[in-house]
Amino acid sequence: QKAIAQAGESLAEDVLYQGWFKLAKVNQILGNQESALLDYRRALGSLQSLRGTSSDSQIFQLDYEEEIEPIYRGYLNLLLANPTQSNLKEAIQVFELMQLSDLEDFFGDRCIEEIENNPAPEEILLETNSVALYAISTPSALHLLLLLPDGSLRHHSLKIDEEKLDEILKQWRYNLEDYATQRYLETSWWLYDSMFRPFASELASLNPSAIVFIGDRFFRNVPLDALHDGEQFLIEKYPLATTLGLQFSNFTENKGVKPSLILGLTVEKPPFDKLEFAQVEADRVAAILPKAKKLLDRDFTKERLTTELKKFTELSTLHLITHSNFAGTLEKSFLQTYDGKISLTELENFWINGEVAVNLVVLSACQTASGNSRSILGLAGVAVRGNAQAVIGSLWFINDEQASELMTYFYQNLYEGKVSKAVALQQAKIQLIKSSPDKQHPLFWSTLILVGNWL
Repeated sequence: QKAIAQAGESLAEDVLYQGWFKLAKVNQILGNQESALLDYRRALGSLQSLRGTSSDSQIFQLDYEEEIEPIYRGYLNLLLANPTQSNLKEAIQVFELMQLSDLEDFFGDRCIEEIENNPAPEEILLETNSVALYAISTPSALHLLLLLPDGSLRHHSLKIDEEKLDEILKQWRYNLEDYATQRYLETSWWLYDSMFRPFASELASLNPSAIVFIGDRFFRNVPLDALHDGEQFLIEKYPLATTLGLQFSNFTENKGVKPSLILGLTVEKPPFDKLEFAQVEADRVAAILPKAKKLLDRDFTKERLTTELKKFTELSTLHLITHSNFAGTLEKSFLQTYDGKISLTELENFWINGEVAVNLVVLSACQTASGNSRSILGLAGVAVRGNAQAVIGSLWFINDEQASELMTYFYQNLYEGKVSKAVALQQAKIQLIKSSPDKQHPLFWSTLILVGNWL
């Protein structure tokens, strides 16, 4: 308390947040839960003050996992231990702030600017009859929070050690990538029973237009599409999307028909193999997208990409048919062009920091690392940081013939069927599943995920 008082006098927020955090833990041990909650709020307030300073140096000198994340986790544990409606709503706010803090630490700067004229997420849920499902891990339990269109919350918890849950999810993803077996099914059933069956009555009565998933830890690396109720996959029941947080998703309305840009590689670029169906995919997509322009192979270079993007202020779709990888670090995440690799940092210079607003970015041949819970941050960062409303990417690399088929179905549904992005992707996956018994395995379709604005 003396340290807090002295730090407060000198406005030393980098000391204040530590003092409030330590006091919160002391009050929690002493059983003073209300005081502990107030201390956690003050600790986060100090951290937010550090985020808002003119210089980012202080906040980004801190170790996220050691110095920042434990505050969010401690606060969440306390809120979820007493799951009243007010505590659950506060838990959602804290969880989304933690996701944002994780993303900003990944990129090493403040990456979210306030989006002008952006409707409140609650308004979007209500107007579109969508629901949001939060999966939040605590040391001894998984907490599931279903946010309904009217703003009310349903809560269900499952007693399970968070490290054990991580291992289950990592093994499940490994099994999903194994076409030779059906080992994924047991976990698909268990996850459905644990996560969705408790909310079956609410979902059945609402019949939501989309379920938006905001997952914690290794939930960010797995596709909920492949959950199974014993009769059908979850994607066959509901359109699905994912995001790091509703409060920093972009819902601004883009009116009118905008041009589209298709870029890709049809040739081998060691160590990457040739994408045999890249040309087919580019031609099919170009025939569907409005005002589409193709840049392939020698026309798909860093310099040409920069030049082309300067010609536009708005794009309907930026479709990329090339090898790309989103690893657990900023430095190892890249996009392959004809003349080399573009790092995420370079991509920001080409597009994210530019003036181009994009409705949808599609990375049809990308993959995210499976063993790192932060690998999805690179993919999500493309949407959150880059003037893009949504991104479609893949969790693992699949045969480009299936990717081409899925993308064709998707764009036909989106532009000719005039449905939402979430519904268009759901319908495309169902079309692929029904096209052949050989394509019913989740390996072929669950890898593609929609991140961001699902409308």
